[in-house]
Amino acid sequence: MSQHLAGLEASRPHVDSAMPNEVVVGEVHHNEQMKKSFNIWSAAGLPCLSTPTLVGCTFSFLLCLSLAEIAAVYPSASGQIYWTAVFSNNKHARSLSYYTGWMLCSGWFLWVGGTNLLAAQILSAIVTAFYPSFSASSWQIYLLVAAFTLVNWILNVPLFNFYPHFSKAMLYWFNLGALFIFVSLLARAHPKQSAHDVFVSMINATGWDSNVVVFFIGLVPGVGFVSGFDCVTHMADEVPDPHRVVPLVMVGASAISFLAGLPMLFTYTFCNTKPQNLLTPIGNNPIVQLYLDAYDSKALTVTATAILLVGEIAAAAACLCAAGRSWWAFAEHQGTPFPKFFGRVNKRYSIPVNAITFLAVLTVLISAISHRVYYCSERHSWRRITVRLYILF
Repeated sequence: MSQHLAGLEASRPHVDSAMPNEVVVGEVHHNEQMKKSFNIWSAAGLPCLSTPTLVGCTFSFLLCLSLAEIAAVYPSASGQIYWTAVFSNNKHARSLSYYTGWMLCSGWFLWVGGTNLLAAQILSAIVTAFYPSFSASSWQIYLLVAAFTLVNWILNVPLFNFYPHFSKAMLYWFNLGALFIFVSLLARAHPKQSAHDVFVSMINATGWDSNVVVFFIGLVPGVGFVSGFDCVTHMADEVPDPHRVVPLVMVGASAISFLAGLPMLFTYTFCNTKPQNLLTPIGNNPIVQLYLDAYDSKALTVTATAILLVGEIAAAAACLCAAGRSWWAFAEHQGTPFPKFFGRVNKRYSIPVNAITFLAVLTVLISAISHRVYYCSERHSWRRITVRLYILF
């Protein structure tokens, strides 16, 4: 690793709120080539289910508070890469920062593909609901993933000047859409599950003998819808007053997700009118199956599914935005192959086009393994699939 990573071993800068933004930004190595495109609103903007989700949300939010405090002092597009070097001893700072950089970039990159894969599965499931004879093959799912990734790239590069406005619009889309689903499910779902079934009774159909293992698998949804709070950290060069805006967005977005997500969780669990159908859901997508059973109306099912689908595509675009800036910031510290190429900021768009494009192309290529995942899901137990996925990651 080069001297750029060694340069991360910086002392704690003195932060004076009265100092001009340009001076403070310079102390934490911000790149002034990046346009200030984002503000607070555009930068903000998913017993074996309910209990693990509550636990996962709680600890994820505590982690968010900790990182937000660090971000208030060290707002940097490098995020965890820079923070690791600052808080490590001189002997291990470079190696730990390098390891953190690869973990950070890999996580955001895989999140892009995973979110687009979920969107593709949702779309194929709703098509199957109208045409029962249709069953999406793995290559069709892959083509949808590639198409959604292209949409993500278009939003992040050619239409980037429009993207902050799109991000603001998604705030209204998410919240009004969630309100619609919340009210309509409660009004249409009959009969609802009892409190005993939701909070006490448990059916383990996962293939795992241990309920403890099932509990920890159930942590994933809870961790998922309040994580990603470091997204705005990697856009620190593009927001005004990052010492204030970055931690405010981190905590605010996580708190809103936490407080709004729990009522939605309980709504879904109480309105799950036919739990047995989720074992073999239509199009292998439980949420679409739940909508079909609870609404008993294809029109309402399509409406609710469309809300989710647009939200998933928008979330994938946000993931690509954060992933591209993470890769670009890592390249600036000479942590990636071809650092000059990936660390370049496009003069026309004032964004790291090379880094974003590379990750979009890589997402399309890596998503080809979805064929293998589908192959396994049709021929092997979920227990073996879970083990293989853990090994893969």
